[in-house]
Amino acid sequence: MKILKTQSSIKKLLSIVFKVSPFYAAIILSQRIINALIPSLQVLITTKFINTVLAVAADKQTVEAIYLPLVGIIATLAYSMLSDKLLYFVQVKFTNLMRTKLSVSLVDKYGKLAYKHLENPDTRDLIARVFKDPEKEILNGYNNLVNFGSLVITVLGIMAILLTKVWWTGVLITLFSIPLFRLAIKSGQANYEANRETTKYTRKYTYIGEVLTQRENIEERSLFGYGDLLNKKWEENYEKARKIIFYTELKWFAKMKSGALITSLISLFIIIALLPSVLSKTISIGMFISLVNATFNLVKRMSTELTYLMDELAKNMEFVKDLKNYQLLEEVEGALDKPTTKRLELKTIKFKNVSFKYPNTEKYILNNLTFTIENGKHYAIVGLNGAGKTTITKLITGLYHDFEGQILINDRSI
Repeated sequence: MKILKTQSSIKKLLSIVFKVSPFYAAIILSQRIINALIPSLQVLITTKFINTVLAVAADKQTVEAIYLPLVGIIATLAYSMLSDKLLYFVQVKFTNLMRTKLSVSLVDKYGKLAYKHLENPDTRDLIARVFKDPEKEILNGYNNLVNFGSLVITVLGIMAILLTKVWWTGVLITLFSIPLFRLAIKSGQANYEANRETTKYTRKYTYIGEVLTQRENIEERSLFGYGDLLNKKWEENYEKARKIIFYTELKWFAKMKSGALITSLISLFIIIALLPSVLSKTISIGMFISLVNATFNLVKRMSTELTYLMDELAKNMEFVKDLKNYQLLEEVEGALDKPTTKRLELKTIKFKNVSFKYPNTEKYILNNLTFTIENGKHYAIVGLNGAGKTTITKLITGLYHDFEGQILINDRSI
């Protein structure tokens, strides 16, 4: 079930990115694929270069034979450096487009939301997570996804070379890579879940911080003297959020580094195991040096970049799930329509046996309430806190529709 949800989230992420700009998305994808092939190409070119140098030193080839593999090494290095610089400008343009299109659509959705969602703490937490740098989350998710795909292609390329030379080394690295993948995914999911848990505390201390620092609250703070109390409340909520994040990250950091250490030891064992093949001339010296360098780089990337990518990608997928849940929230039809310029002549407002309870609660705030308000007369609605005074206003103005009974304006149901 989790795999299906992840696949669904990946499809959602890709659909958003390619809908915003298929051109920029394709450029990023193409650049990552080419970058993924470079390490395998470098192994082959470096092998050719070293073997040629050794042959020239033994007077078996002329110096001119070095030029072609040397040009290949320089070309691959130059591409790696220049492509990343050029891609930076693509990322900037893509970010601006994403900010324009995605953020506007999220705000439009917010304007259409049924009012009950704005009073639901769980929904408010969801909205707070979704509105926190959404374009950054989506672009980071796409970049992490294509970077992960690029890394997989790189790993497969190096594995293919290892399998053709000493087959069991590739199998061994693969067997130890799978648990590392799973560990990284769980780490990312745990970290985002911790972020979900801290949202309610983050929202509280952010609001309290605004009350304590904004200019419009100066007179009220001075009059009531609540500064010390709110400072304490701010610190309590901040510390709760900080501790949840800290202990979650500490726990998974230890697990990820222990997995990376095991992988590093395995790679060292593989390098030692390749020595007999060199001595028996099954593989050339150039191939051995290239494979040693490629294997160490591969292990380094798998122990740092892979774990980081999987961790971040898992967080990104959780954000996409939140985004999907946000987009599925109930909307009010015509919520963004401009108000009518026609003036309504209000004659009567009637409540007939109206009962109402707020969503996800069992207690009726209003129970079989009946009254009539007529034009030209004065009325006052009086009651204790929670008696339903504001609720009546919310029902009259149509902020809630799921009530029992009838509400009539000029004898027409609202």
